[in-house]
Amino acid sequence: MNVITINEFNTNQNHFLEMAKKGMDLMLKSAIFGNFRIVPIASDDTTEECIADDIPNAETVAAINEAKEHIASIKNGAEITETVDLSSVEAMLKSCGV
Repeated sequence: MNVITINEFNTNQNHFLEMAKKGMDLMLKSAIFGNFRIVPIASDDTTEECIADDIPNAETVAAINEAKEHIASIKNGAEITETVDLSSVEAMLKSCGV
């Protein structure tokens, strides 16, 4: 396993990410945050579905547009008639019906 410091990683991120992508074991060492293992996400890993696509789906875009309309109406003097849970992204999207 290759052990690298946070400073080495910051200086050569692309190099170390390429190493991890090629299957090399990397451990990132930080005195403040602790140690981390850098590994690429496998194509069958379910978390990849959450981060692979930077383009929001139609449902999310519709919810964002609806929120923008609400904001505009409130700025124009409309009363706030509903609340949205902002404790997390998941809670917020659930409150918006996404």
